[in-house]
Amino acid sequence: MRSKTLLLFIFIFTFIFIFLPIILTSGWSAEIYWHMDKQVYSPGDTANITLELRNTGKEAISVLYVKLSPDWGSHVERSVKAEIKPGESSEISSFQLKIPENVSSGWHTVMILLRMRTTSEFSWEVPMPINIAKKDVELNCSSFEDFISCTISNTGATLISGELIFHEGNKMFNITLNPGESRSIIFGPAEGNITILFRGDGIEKHINMLVSSVKLIFMSYRPIIQGYYENISVAVNCSSRASIFLEVDGRQVDKADVEKGVSTATLRWMADESGEHTALIRICSARCVEHKLNITVVSREELEKLLVLLKGIKEMEKLGGKSYLCEKAEEDLMLLNKTGDPYLINTTKKEIEECFLLLKSSICNSLGNKTDDPNARRIIEMARNSSSPEDFMKNISSVKIRRRMPTEYLLLSAAAALSITIFLALRERRKGFKRRYKGFKYRK
Repeated sequence: MRSKTLLLFIFIFTFIFIFLPIILTSGWSAEIYWHMDKQVYSPGDTANITLELRNTGKEAISVLYVKLSPDWGSHVERSVKAEIKPGESSEISSFQLKIPENVSSGWHTVMILLRMRTTSEFSWEVPMPINIAKKDVELNCSSFEDFISCTISNTGATLISGELIFHEGNKMFNITLNPGESRSIIFGPAEGNITILFRGDGIEKHINMLVSSVKLIFMSYRPIIQGYYENISVAVNCSSRASIFLEVDGRQVDKADVEKGVSTATLRWMADESGEHTALIRICSARCVEHKLNITVVSREELEKLLVLLKGIKEMEKLGGKSYLCEKAEEDLMLLNKTGDPYLINTTKKEIEECFLLLKSSICNSLGNKTDDPNARRIIEMARNSSSPEDFMKNISSVKIRRRMPTEYLLLSAAAALSITIFLALRERRKGFKRRYKGFKYRK
């Protein structure tokens, strides 16, 4: 019993007088950064990740061990030797993380475990997000006369490379497509049953079709934002005068007439509804041939949000000044609003977010010295608590800087106004006396 009491006393003494002072006086503070070779990965890819540690405390930090544990079950670990002095940054190590073929699409978490030492050894665990999206392509082909027109589109979120093979290897094209990119290729001459195959990056798509005797030379279209015109350029080679019709969702929306020979026409459709739309190009001369395509119309909601955010940015510029980055964001947003090109949305959104962070920092810096001004303090607090332009716009309406005129200027302004009023009143009164005096005549 006495031995247990003695052990308990030793434990309490050790904790209070040894471990507790170490914990309380330990001044370590650090930030960890990760650098990836891609923004989005696909199942089967290998992610190259480099970790960097910045020592923001007052003591040197030694990194002894690093472990990466993704939520899909496997992990990589490594013993390291890295010592980072206060105020310095250093690369800890580089890792290759294999992504399984059966992993689901979306955001995943990789836990970073660091074993470090300052005055004592301890562990630090940090979550790292990683985005995974599956690869896929869309292959559409149509025949006109003795030629075949194929459009292949990258519908995934990562780069795709492969081969487009025409009719059992008679022709072969190497294809590399960025996310959202499309490419059109014309094969010919051909006749009968034809097979077109795309193969690459674990994807295989094929189309079997019968080639007829109608020729389409070229056709161009792209996704569009809701509320803008979709312009479809069509080039044809006709043996006589022909008419080209555009139908969208079963309704004819435009028509163009072309002369004999090679001609180009532009068909227009006002994209007033978002979503996927089925379009039909019908070319009629002695007979009619048809070509189907899908037109993607992006909702205008995202563009409207960006336009509203720009107003918020303008409010922030009144408090924190302007910058080249904000001017670039405004230029790209105006271009997006003019063209309706959805490919500009992500770029413009990123520029606006970067502009917001810059102005947020500028506001805090420009108002930081005005500690005696309660309005300035509220503006700084609001800016710091705003994690996005949307938050800032919600908060700015309730917090405004009221420009108050100093007391001495108010007194001088009031005195000047009173003096001018008295002077004008006396001047008018003297004029009145003179008029009455001049009107009086002495008669003998």
